[in-house]
Amino acid sequence: MTGTPSPSLDVAAAFRAGWRGFTGNIGPLLVVALVVWVVTGSVNWLFNDTTGVVQFLGSVLSFFLGQLVAVVWITLALRIIDGGEISEQSLLPNGATLVSYIIASLLFSLMFGIGLVLLIIPGIFVALIFGLYGWALVDKQLPPIDALRASSQLTSGHRGQLFVFGLAAIGINIVGLLLLLVGVLVTSAVTLIAAGHVYRQLDGSLQPAP
Repeated sequence: MTGTPSPSLDVAAAFRAGWRGFTGNIGPLLVVALVVWVVTGSVNWLFNDTTGVVQFLGSVLSFFLGQLVAVVWITLALRIIDGGEISEQSLLPNGATLVSYIIASLLFSLMFGIGLVLLIIPGIFVALIFGLYGWALVDKQLPPIDALRASSQLTSGHRGQLFVFGLAAIGINIVGLLLLLVGVLVTSAVTLIAAGHVYRQLDGSLQPAP
């Protein structure tokens, strides 16, 4: 179901790959970001200042749209890391994958939320153990529970390095926020692709850099 985890995780290499992936794919990244911004902005505008059932339906639609966007971003990052084709057909998930992702996301959010309530530290452990569930699910087309289990297997023995990666990603995006919109667009893309590189390192199927 999953490849053999690599013996080590190179955090610096992940961010270098993130930068290479960003600079080499600015066009596709900007197109996807623009489409996401237009679609999500339109939905938010349509349901702004609504109440009752209409507001509830808007919230449900926004949730499902957010899950779809997450799958598209993961797919795009993996395409960039793997050097695969980037097209509308290659980025949009099928219905089964989207449903599985939604279920897995709800399960992860529940575990993470409970962990945060229990003095925060357990929530961090949940994130370190199961945080790659979305990557495994999208990449391998796994059912929700299998995706969570795959993440646990992939991250085993690497959680300290993953914690360092997470702190570095947060720091880089804080710098991006300080540089306003353009900065955070760059840093969020770099960290997304870097996360995909981390997944590929642990999955054992990372292709040599060109």
